[in-house]
Amino acid sequence: MKKFSIAIVVACLMALTAGTVSADPVVNFSQFLDFRAGGDPGNPANHPFGIFIVQGQPFTYQHDVLNAVPSIDIGAGHYVTDATLKLYFYDEDTDGIGNYEWVTVNFNGGAGTWNIGTYGDGSDDVDWATYPFAVDVAWINGNNGILAVEVAVRNVGGTGDIFLKTSELSGTAVVPVPGAVLLGVLGLGAAGMRLRKNKVA
Repeated sequence: MKKFSIAIVVACLMALTAGTVSADPVVNFSQFLDFRAGGDPGNPANHPFGIFIVQGQPFTYQHDVLNAVPSIDIGAGHYVTDATLKLYFYDEDTDGIGNYEWVTVNFNGGAGTWNIGTYGDGSDDVDWATYPFAVDVAWINGNNGILAVEVAVRNVGGTGDIFLKTSELSGTAVVPVPGAVLLGVLGLGAAGMRLRKNKVA
């Protein structure tokens, strides 16, 4: 009877361990950067509309999923499975095609590019709005959780300027739980020792 009970315990622990390994939890994460005055990381100009970007002077910053909520630690075996970057711009230029802005966003020093708007086309001007972009997760997982972002603006007249108000990186990630696996292994070890003790007795 004891042997049968121990066998059941061992089988249950093995099932628990296998289930833990094959079904690591998936979490939703987000990191929100507010560039408006009083925001975090704030802006040097202390402008309520955000970081003022002018043509020929791109603005660079980075998202780090380690600082996301919840934290995603690529070095600990976590990995991102889906990610979206949302940029919130403000632009008030409406006086002629020479002031219609086009924004180019470069990722990780050239790993990828996102063009927002059509250069010189007033019908596709970057305006006061939020723009989403599906990020290649390889740019994040392959760069230790960091997505480096460079935002540049231009227009036909050479006087492009725009405000970047906020930047949000959100998505899903797999977060393995090694503690649960370890608990199962320890349980198996304890059951094995108990079985060996009973055999000796």
